[in-house]
Amino acid sequence: MRTKQTASLISLTTIQIGGAFCLPVIMAGQMLSQTYGFLNASLALAIGNGILWFCALFIGKLSVHYKQSTLELARTLLGPKGAFIGALALLVPMIGWFSITLSFVSQCIITLIPTLPLLISNALVTLMLILIIFKGLKGVGILSSLSLPLLLIATVVALYKIACCGILQSTQENSSVFTATATVIAIAIGAVVDLPTYYRFAPSNRIAQISLALVFLVGLPLIEGLGILIGAFLPGKNLVEVFTSITSNGGGLLPSLMMIFLAFKGFATNSANLYSAATSLKGLFSSLSFKRAIVIAGAIGFTLSLLPLIENLETVLLTLAITTSSLGALFLTAGMGIHLSTKTVLISWGTGVTVGIATFFSLFTISGESLCDSFFVTMLLAKLIPMFKKER
Repeated sequence: MRTKQTASLISLTTIQIGGAFCLPVIMAGQMLSQTYGFLNASLALAIGNGILWFCALFIGKLSVHYKQSTLELARTLLGPKGAFIGALALLVPMIGWFSITLSFVSQCIITLIPTLPLLISNALVTLMLILIIFKGLKGVGILSSLSLPLLLIATVVALYKIACCGILQSTQENSSVFTATATVIAIAIGAVVDLPTYYRFAPSNRIAQISLALVFLVGLPLIEGLGILIGAFLPGKNLVEVFTSITSNGGGLLPSLMMIFLAFKGFATNSANLYSAATSLKGLFSSLSFKRAIVIAGAIGFTLSLLPLIENLETVLLTLAITTSSLGALFLTAGMGIHLSTKTVLISWGTGVTVGIATFFSLFTISGESLCDSFFVTMLLAKLIPMFKKER
């Protein structure tokens, strides 16, 4: 269904930067810096976001042309099974990001209340999020608007401490810029593939392209870059400890306020993650009511949040990106004017995901990175299968 509603340049850009990219992205930048070194992490940031921006140009153009949500566009471009594949491909990263952010919020809460068990904290936060999502998308929008200034406060505090007390740590530079770049892509590939959900409201392709440039060439690199700077100049075990240490040297009110700010920001972002996950789950099971989808998605995310996701953030991000990168490959192929039958879509996407999973478990590999293998195998098959059919 085509929509007549439009959104301004500022609105489109703010939703992406304030909602899709936030505290876990800073954590990812911090992890990159600590793993690969400051210079290689910075290089990977530039290359990875350049690739994301290039892909976003194509999907953004499709969004403006068709004026459909991601699942509707998947059905239009990929056939009857397209919406099912789209829902499954987006459900995986949304549930994953929900669990990661839930873990981060609980870290903030436990810092304030050390005696509170992680299980109880995660359960309470999940329950509050479910109740808020029951109120609909309006509650999500209000939370996101209120929380955006808190991200700016955290950014200013971090930059101030870096300028005053930061010392560049001597780290051994890891030569695998390719792996670091794949991780940068994995951070935001889900947001790129899900662009139609928001950019269908863009009044023109020009506005969409300007917004996408601001998001992927300015906003996202700045947020990731903050994490890279924190990892290089203010190394800490995790982001909560880093923000606690940079607000005060001896405890007090200011660190507690910072933890409250960060917890609320993460909570607000996770409302959008849960809403998107529930939407995708309902897309998989049409008979499922939206409220039940919210509860089920929340329960799955809560269970996963009990795993050491933040401690293994890079591995988790690359795993979550496997299904989404394959869907992105199908969108790009269809956007090039290649007609994809249902059979072609199922074979291409299924094979791409299978190869990506095989790469992840080190069974065999093409490029060495699961995200890249799933993307290129899907795109290659999506192009070759229609050619083979024509020859026959």
